[in-house]
Amino acid sequence: IITTGQLCLLAFMSILTYQADRERADRPRLLRKPSKQFALRYGVALGAVFLSLGVKLFLKQYMEMGMEREAPFMLSLAAVMISGWYGGLGPGLMATTFAVVIGDYFFMEPFNALGLVTTAQRIRAGMFTVEGVVVSVLCETLNSARRRAEENEVEARNLQKELLEITDTEQRRIGHDLH
Repeated sequence: IITTGQLCLLAFMSILTYQADRERADRPRLLRKPSKQFALRYGVALGAVFLSLGVKLFLKQYMEMGMEREAPFMLSLAAVMISGWYGGLGPGLMATTFAVVIGDYFFMEPFNALGLVTTAQRIRAGMFTVEGVVVSVLCETLNSARRRAEENEVEARNLQKELLEITDTEQRRIGHDLH
């Protein structure tokens, strides 16, 4: 049986390991503005999670709460999607972790306490965690593909410019040889 604390610890360790590997792989790109990019990506993730929490707390008064009607992760997947889309894998995983903790604390019995008490709660948290990880990985894949496409576009433009310069130089040389 995995507790909420163990789940959070596992997610944070995964995030830190991934971020360390990513920073080593992308070191030249990160030398531009690493702390600002890092803070903005994770700030958007925190903002999305806490915005969904605010909406859920507001809507809580209108929803029936009980063992069979819990909706602890309502809107949380949207926060994970926004976090993953904007920030990539690390922020998406962080949003998933915070969403699980928030869902457990505020929206699962016993309220205002951590601990997945019933099997149904553990299953809900586990399913949401799997969904959050999948969405985060897909968002990172999309972001990675977009970065590669942008890099390839720059390289293609540079090659096109170089080809035009070579063509122009050769045309001038041939024209000079003909005269």
